[in-house]
Amino acid sequence: MRTTIDIDGELLEKARERAAQEGRSVDEFLAAAVQVAVDKEPPKERPFPTFHGKLRPGLNLDKTWEHIEQVEGPFAGP
Repeated sequence: MRTTIDIDGELLEKARERAAQEGRSVDEFLAAAVQVAVDKEPPKERPFPTFHGKLRPGLNLDKTWEHIEQVEGPFAGP
């Protein structure tokens, strides 16, 4: 099937050179390159990072504001 695409001139020249080195037409080379890209599995989405370990002794996540105030000082409000 025929189609028209816009491609960077430098990239097209590299494709022409590589196709010539491999003894193929540019059409064959580009079709093979697109096939490789289409067949490639998309990257799997990484799960949300989690921490595997223990809390520091004395750290209570129910008192988060107290811990923040220890580090940053009292909350002054808006």
